[in-house]
Amino acid sequence: MEDLEAYIASEGPFDAVMAFSQGAIIASGLMIYNQLQLRHPRRSCSHSQPFKCAIFFSGGTPGDPAAFLQHGHLQLIDCAAYQEVIRVPTAHVWGTNDSDHPDYGPPLSQLCSAELRSIFVHDGGHEVPGPKERDVFRGIVRCVQRTIDRAVALQ
Repeated sequence: MEDLEAYIASEGPFDAVMAFSQGAIIASGLMIYNQLQLRHPRRSCSHSQPFKCAIFFSGGTPGDPAAFLQHGHLQLIDCAAYQEVIRVPTAHVWGTNDSDHPDYGPPLSQLCSAELRSIFVHDGGHEVPGPKERDVFRGIVRCVQRTIDRAVALQ
């Protein structure tokens, strides 16, 4: 996580992050960590949300940064306890026939603000559908465009 923060600090700022599968786990974990830091104004830190919006393809449930910092071990975040902790516009795309990771998609979307998230579910698996699937591709583009429009409107 520290390496990712250092990269963002040296190469950023970035308007958005687009991530697939485990990349979405890492990106959302960083966003949750930063959001938790923002909730504690007494802590002296320079944390802010690293992205204005996020696009997650087949994203899994991230690790709980608070548990890791407190206990030194990684465990999945409790989605019920941290509902809607990510407060920037997000797009979530996943396949209903994901046999590799059938538990990816919905739990990550629940960690994001309901009023700021867009969801597109396709019939495929653990993949980012390409332009050959025109209707699916158009649906993904609309979902991502809504997310970007929301991020621009919030500036």
